[in-house]
Amino acid sequence: MIDHHASPNYIAGSLKTLRDGFLKAGLRGMTCYETTDRNGGLKELEAGVEENIAFAELIDSERKSGKSRYLVEAHIGAHAPFTVADEGLKMLREAIKKTGRGLHIHAAEDSYDVSFSHDKYGKDLLIRLGEFDLIDEKP
Repeated sequence: MIDHHASPNYIAGSLKTLRDGFLKAGLRGMTCYETTDRNGGLKELEAGVEENIAFAELIDSERKSGKSRYLVEAHIGAHAPFTVADEGLKMLREAIKKTGRGLHIHAAEDSYDVSFSHDKYGKDLLIRLGEFDLIDEKP
């Protein structure tokens, strides 16, 4: 299973809870927290980025220790460009640099995402993501 997870009332520790479920069921997965500011503004955005970083660090630590099966991987997550302000994109860029992970974001799933970017930022959403170094060749 590869997707991001959202639980605005339970951010910190939510990815570890998911990982524990994957391990218990013997499933493979790659997950991240759906960083956004649509419910709680900057505070929610910061909490989402922190959860992504903490989870990536947990995965790295568990892999190095060899104490549990390596079935779950982490990436850095964001909901969609229209729900992440520029400040959030900066935070995501720093999280990617810190963890060495790639970005999981649902971009242009709906035409609204594209029109919002043009209306609010005067540019295509992929150009906007690129300006924050969020698009690269990482598989």
